[in-house]
Amino acid sequence: MLHILFMVAKAVFFALPGVVAFLIAATALAVFYMDELQTKLKDQRRIRWIVAITLLLIGVGAFAADAVQKTQERTERETAVKDTSEKVASATSASVTRTVTELYSKMISDQKDQIAKLQNQLASQGKDVSAIKGSDIVTGKKPIKVEVTNPGPANQPPPQPLLSGIRIASQKQVASDNSNFPYALEVVVQTNVDISPVKLAILCDGPIGEGHAGLEGGGAYTMIREGLAQGNGNIFIVQWETPTWTPQRSMVVRLLSKTAIHVMGLSRNVL
Repeated sequence: MLHILFMVAKAVFFALPGVVAFLIAATALAVFYMDELQTKLKDQRRIRWIVAITLLLIGVGAFAADAVQKTQERTERETAVKDTSEKVASATSASVTRTVTELYSKMISDQKDQIAKLQNQLASQGKDVSAIKGSDIVTGKKPIKVEVTNPGPANQPPPQPLLSGIRIASQKQVASDNSNFPYALEVVVQTNVDISPVKLAILCDGPIGEGHAGLEGGGAYTMIREGLAQGNGNIFIVQWETPTWTPQRSMVVRLLSKTAIHVMGLSRNVL
């Protein structure tokens, strides 16, 4: 019941501006009957006060109702603007977040692909010890054919073994730059055919400390591997994919050791 009365009073309160407008219109019509009204109400002082106070209260109420309505309209307008701004900001933030997330995911995916490619390249270009370990030279599946002759007098150079397509052009002692291996042997190997990929095993008559090989003039090598054969320190192995070894370019092999050594044979039978 109280709720209904409150709603009715609220409706009447907000209707006061309309009532005032109606009274103003009625007063304009009453002007035509002003003389008659004055004559009738001349001795009705109480009625005149009641009418005056009622009109005054209606006017004040209408002013208050108009102010309240304007305040409510302003509040509702500000609330609507705020809600709209929040919705727009939320939608914009979600769109920006989604775009940034997609770009970041794509960047991470591209970086992972690049890292995978680099890892594959490093794995293919790194030194593959397992290839040397499983080579025929180490396992003995296909022994190297070595031609050995009894050494002659000390002043005669050791015999040079021959291999189809490959020959030792020269071998000589040179200065070593490694104090751990004071002896250095420089071997020049030549081919009469183009060879690619290059695979070569060098057999010496003594232990090899370390070795390096490459074509005269240098260059860029791919998938190069070089080192001692596992289980046999007298064999040095070198191999690469490119460049091609041609008759126009000799291979220079530098072998370091603790004692003087000589090359006894060559083999291309390397896995």
